[in-house]
Amino acid sequence: MRARRLTDSLAAELGREPTLSELSERLGADSADVVEALCATQPTVSLTHSDDDGFDVMDIPCDDGNDQLCENIALNEAVSDLDECDRRIIELRYFCTRTQNQTADALGMTQVQVSRREKKILALIRQKMQM
Repeated sequence: MRARRLTDSLAAELGREPTLSELSERLGADSADVVEALCATQPTVSLTHSDDDGFDVMDIPCDDGNDQLCENIALNEAVSDLDECDRRIIELRYFCTRTQNQTADALGMTQVQVSRREKKILALIRQKMQM
């Protein structure tokens, strides 16, 4: 509440909204703490409220996730079209979060071979996902 009151009084004093650094300096607090304090004083918004006709209305729009779902399907198809060795490289690097050296050791390759092959595989996957 102190941060909100100071914001209001500084705005009146300065004729503009105070900057975060001005508020931090006056409050003697870290800027992250000031941001958190200001966010905590924001009024809550009801998820449902009645409009002029008395109907309940949702205030918060949300992403339906269809874009992400389509991208995941396209990625899955692109990876499944790879040959076994290439698929294994992608599995180890991106799903098992192995380094190129660890992947090379697991597949009996050198790190340079993994690096070059990975670059080609990723270009191929990008190309397939663009189709």
